[in-house]
Formats: sequence, structure tokens, C-alpha cells
Amino acid sequence: MVFRFRGNLYFLRRFSFQPTAKTNNLSKVPVFQVSAITIDAAGTLIVPWPSVGAIYARALKGVGMTADEGTLDQRFRKSFAEVASLKEHLKGNGQDFWKKVVYKTFEGICPEESLESIFQELWQTFANGTSWRLAEDSRETCLQWRNKGYRLAILSNNDSRLRNVLQDLGVVDLFEEIFISYELGFEKPSAEIFRHVEKTLGTKSSDMLHVGDSLSRDVEGALYAGWNSVLFAKESCKLPEGAARASNFREISEMLP
Repeated sequence: MVFRFRGNLYFLRRFSFQPTAKTNNLSKVPVFQVSAITIDAAGTLIVPWPSVGAIYARALKGVGMTADEGTLDQRFRKSFAEVASLKEHLKGNGQDFWKKVVYKTFEGICPEESLESIFQELWQTFANGTSWRLAEDSRETCLQWRNKGYRLAILSNNDSRLRNVLQDLGVVDLFEEIFISYELGFEKPSAEIFRHVEKTLGTKSSDMLHVGDSLSRDVEGALYAGWNSVLFAKESCKLPEGAARASNFREISEMLP
């Protein structure tokens, strides 16, 4: 049995990974025999409200300019991917990284002298719960998991503003730990961050399930570390062997005994 990650083959024995997921023969739904669940934040547990494009358009309007929300959303996604690929962002409190994303998103749309004020507004806007919403049924489902004895934690490539957002949304007390990449100095998909979680919680890799919306950072990163993983996504896609997909939190519950 092998896992395929972006065209490279990694043999099972190399990871010392023993799958804990069994299959329900009636429904073909995998059942994960785990004791702890980590959840990605942005894009999984929480989503920007009403959207990144809408929030960016509002900030642009503040300097007397307009742009299509859909266009800004697309430009943001492209800019985010480009800046993240530089692998230089785990420094400071995250402002340098996000400033590059904002500046690149608005490049050619507004005067350069307006970019700093737009950035400062956006930095503050995303620092509280008013610009975020919880994923559907996430609070209730996480509470059910905790009541069943599962240990819950946040595992996010994010900065410290996330703590205030989760507090504002009323879910911080659901989680035993909140692991944030900027505070730790390493991020998903590095095995280092998954090992840090195991050490902090005192668990084995086979006892862990990670849920996230990124195939590379969340799913492949978790599998590489010997964890179980669920891709949180509306649309189906080809998954590495050993992973599952769920479009909402209720579907994840069906994968737990």
C-alpha cells in the first residue's frame, strides 16, 4: 500500500503509519478510531463574512474607489498563493505577510499611497468576530464530540488574531488547545507542527484526526505525519489513500464511532 503526494510515492512503512479507519460496509463511509480531533480555522471552522471580496471592496470604497467583489476575491486568492509560496511569512506577528497580500491584491486598482490605510483597516477588520462566521453546525457538532470524550484542538496556519476571533464567536472554550503557526514558528504541512501537537496532547499519530480545507497543507500534511485526515470541501476531488472528504460537520460525525 502506498500514498501518492503530488506525483511522489511514499511507502507506508516509511511513515510507520497504521491506518485506524475502518469502512462501514453498508454505507462505505470510513470510520476513524481516534481519540483527538484537530480542526483548521479559516475555511473550515470559520469563514469570512460576507466574503473576502466584499470586505476588500468595502475597504476600497473607504478611499473613494470601487471594484467588483468577485474580481477582488479572485485577485486575493491568487495573491495569497503567490505570497505564501515565498515561505518567508513565519516572521513577526503576520503583518508583513498580510501587507504583501493586500498590496498585491490591489496592485493597479488604487494609488500606492492609499494601500497602507487600506491594509490597516483590513488588518483590524479581520481581527474580530464581526467579519467571520462559524461553519454550519460546527459549534453543535464540536460540543457533541467533546461530550463523547474526544479531545479537540485548533490547528491553524494563522496569526494570533485568531484567538480573539474564536473568543468573539464563542467557541474558544470548546478546544483544549489552540495551535497557531505564527506562535510556533512552523506550519502545515510540515511534520514538525503535527509532532508538536502530539507532544503537547500526549497522543500517538494513529490516535489523531485532522480536518481542513487544504489538500496539500491539511490532508497531505496530516497523512505524511501518520495522522488520519478529512478534507473539508463541498466538491469531490481525488484524495490520497487513507483520506476522506466531508462537506459539513455532520458528515464528519458519521465517520466517528
